[in-house]
Amino acid sequence: MTPWLWVIAAALSVLVWTWVLYPSVVWLLSRMIRVRAHAPPMTWPTVTAILATRDDTATIVARVDHFFLTDYPTDRLQVVVGLDSTDAHRVDEIRHACRRESVHVVAADTAGGK
Repeated sequence: MTPWLWVIAAALSVLVWTWVLYPSVVWLLSRMIRVRAHAPPMTWPTVTAILATRDDTATIVARVDHFFLTDYPTDRLQVVVGLDSTDAHRVDEIRHACRRESVHVVAADTAGGK
């Protein structure tokens, strides 16, 4: 066999392995091995989500509400909203608009660049 035929045969065997044999082996293994479903934990850990933003109030409230739409227990979820260089009036406005005790709004100092 010439060297070119060896190269062609090697290239074709790699293609056949990648596109046919490997997916077939993975599919067969997935049919043979079953994974047991885990029960949800008895006590869920507290999770804190941090939202760093400089968006308008309506967008911030929508994003915070989206955190609480997940299937995670809302009594174990906290959200910290970090605002970039804002005044106290805007912080109070966002805090009032979110209407949840587990949402904390934090204002940063004046923007200093990177």
